[in-house]
Formats: sequence, structure tokens, C-alpha cells
Amino acid sequence: MATSRRHFITLGAAGAVLAAGGWAVWANADKSASSSQSEKHHVNKEHTLDTIIIGAGAAGLAAAKRLQQAGRSVLILEARDRIGGRVWSDLQFGDGKAVIELGAELFHGDEHHNSLWQIAHRQHIRTYPITREFLRFSDAGEWVSADSAQAYAFPKGTPPKPADFAPRRADHSAETYLNRLGIAKDNRPLALLASALDSEQFDKMSAEEMAEFLPELWQADHSKSGKFQDYKLPDGYENIISYLADGLPIQLGSVVQAVRDKGDSVQIDVLLNGEVTQFSAKTCIVTVPAPLLLQNKIHFTPALPKQKIQALRDGEQIPVVKMMMAFDGKPLPDDAELMVDFSQNVPCIWQASAGSTYHGQILVGWATGDNARRLLAQSESQRYAEMLAAVRHISRQPELHYQKVISHDWQSDPYALGAYGYWENEAEILRPHGNVYWAGMVMSQVDFAYDSGVKAAERILSNL
Repeated sequence: MATSRRHFITLGAAGAVLAAGGWAVWANADKSASSSQSEKHHVNKEHTLDTIIIGAGAAGLAAAKRLQQAGRSVLILEARDRIGGRVWSDLQFGDGKAVIELGAELFHGDEHHNSLWQIAHRQHIRTYPITREFLRFSDAGEWVSADSAQAYAFPKGTPPKPADFAPRRADHSAETYLNRLGIAKDNRPLALLASALDSEQFDKMSAEEMAEFLPELWQADHSKSGKFQDYKLPDGYENIISYLADGLPIQLGSVVQAVRDKGDSVQIDVLLNGEVTQFSAKTCIVTVPAPLLLQNKIHFTPALPKQKIQALRDGEQIPVVKMMMAFDGKPLPDDAELMVDFSQNVPCIWQASAGSTYHGQILVGWATGDNARRLLAQSESQRYAEMLAAVRHISRQPELHYQKVISHDWQSDPYALGAYGYWENEAEILRPHGNVYWAGMVMSQVDFAYDSGVKAAERILSNL
């Protein structure tokens, strides 16, 4: 499922972050999502398995779970010393009172629009709706509820509704597209600005992405549908991951170097404990993030089709910075779970400890696109100073200080090389070739990754 602007006011994108595969600068943290799954499974490598899955993120775990349920023998090879991929719950930073997410954080969509709800209901996993979101242009303006008509108001008056929202060839970006339609920079609603909070800013966003949702600005009803509601998992996303991993054979610390489709089987070279070891299976599912494939971290024989390589190259990796700060007090009001000030370098702040019993507040600072690039060019301490400045500004507490802070640079993570991105031609990227199948890779939400893993498993089962 291709992801673009989900909605003008779908603000909790860190769930989309960091929404699907894993990341590492930590302070006082146990960085183990599902540490109970950290043991290594000893496998008889002389026995040919039915399917080997590369990657123990949501896609790989979902695929293995479905195949195992169908009676197939499976093995998951995971390069990290943990499972979960870009889902990474930290159980210690919140002093046992709040779980924070170093990666994906939110459920996007209600139970009619997100397949992970079936697991949440079955496992009695707590959810907490994020409903109180507020926006402002700067401290010179007032706070506006994100689901109010005021958030969609044009500051200098509503321009005529365009007769045709279709982009033209000359619209090289969302910026040029908006200007052509007469929506100048100083007359853009807060809701429109919010559409870039989980993506590139308008000068690097495509006109096609913007055109999909721009007509919403002229609608009478701006209330969120269940499709666009966000939910936190106060007890940790790791509960979803642990459920999927339960009973599955997982070999950690296994860095896949080569995949050879020999026609009747797939041979896989793995760097394990400093030595190259071979595994064999009838089929293989690859779920590693797309940037790893583009850097040829895994050698494929036969070589990947040109169409798949081109579809991967045509994608867009989004720079992301996510920081978590713990405070003794409560900088944000209890009735505000997320606040966005577009004048700040770290514009988006939300409560990571919402729905928990944490004594103070743990806040997330979130930036993407050029905002993230500027932050990533700074030192770690400078990034933290930028977030603290934003929290002080929003809370009007100039002397505020934090207790501790934690972050993870997914762009530098060797097994992710990025938090998430957007790829339009998912059908080609996930198209099976011979005995090699594909899942995850380019998915920007955990439920999308999960769905793709199930689909890959179903494809294998249908070919038996």
C-alpha cells in the first residue's frame, strides 16, 4: 500500500517511522524490544527448510507466523542481537512507569483500517487514542485544535477553489504547485503545513502527493475519520512483536551476505560468529529495508531484475530525527497530547508518556525533511539543545531542564540506513522472482509491513 499524505492532520508519524525496520545514541536505557526472544536457535543446517526469512521485523515475523501455522518449517535470520527491526521498545528509560519507542510508536487507523488491531484485541494490549492535538504558526498566534475548522482556515482569506487540482508538468514540487494555484506561503492553513510533518517540506515534496488531499481545504467537514485516528500502545509495541515471535525459530546475529536461487532450492551465506555459514531452504523471503539493497549489502544470484532495482531507486528516503526527553514536571498541559509550533526547528512535540503512570512527562521531539537534515548536521548535544528550546518555547518555561534524554539515528543504523520513506511502485518491488519472495522493505507503517509479510507467505502457500 503506497503511503503519501495520509491526511492533513495525521501528525503522529513517528509511528510510521519509524513506522516498520531498526537504530543509536542512548542514555540510561535498556534498548531491548522483546529481550525474551534474544536467545539463538541452533539449527541443523544439513536439513533443507521450507522457507528462510531474512529479517525479524514485523514483515518477517508475520510471514514466518503464517507459514508455521500452515505446517511449514521456517527459520528467521536476523542480523541484530534483538528482534523487531524498526520497532524498538525501551522498557527502562521511563523508570518502569512508561515504555518509550525508539522507532515505530503509533497505531495508525482504527480497527477497520489497521490489521494489527486483531492482535491487540486478542492479546488484550492496551491502546490510548491521541485526540488532543494543537497547532500554531508561532508564539504570535493562538493554539488551534487540529480537528477544528480554524485549522483549515486560510490566514488571509479563502482563495477561489481551483477548477482542476491536477498537477501540470511545470509543477516540479508541491511548492510550485501551490503557488500556481494561488496558495501563497503567507496564506497556508495550519492543516496544510501539518501535511509536511512526516515528510519532506513542500519544496522537495512532489505535486502529486499534495494534489491528493488539497481539496480537503474546501470541505465543510474536517473531522477525522477512523482511518486517520492515531493510538499509542502504553505498554509497548514490543507486545505485538513478542506475540508474532512466540514459538518461531530465530537465529540472531546472522548477517546475510548472499542469496543464491539454484532453481530447486535457495542457498544463503550468513556471517555468524565470525564465520560464513550456509543455510538452505526451498524458498526465501527477504524483508530487509530497501536502502540496504541499494547499497548491495546482499549479493543475489541471479541478479535482481532491472525493473526492481529501478523501482527501488525511484523511492524517497525521508530524513528523520526523533528525540525523547524526560522531565520531572509536566511542560505540556494534560489536555494536550501533541503540540506543533511551526516556528521551531523541532516543530512537533508530543507526550510519549501519555496513558502511563509516569510521575512527570516524557516528550518526543520530531523533525523530518530539511528540519531533520539541519539537526543531523549538528552534534548530539546541539540537537538536544534545539529540542529543549522548542519545549521551553511551547511551555513558556524558559528555565526548564530535562532529567535525561535518548535518541537513535536510524540514518546511520547499519541494518536500516533510514527510518522510513515512500516508494510508489511497491508492486514491482515486492514481486517474487523464482524462489525468492519479498515483504516489508519499503513499508512506512508497521501494519503495512505486517500485511506484506502475510501476503508473501500466502503467495508461497498458493504455489505449493
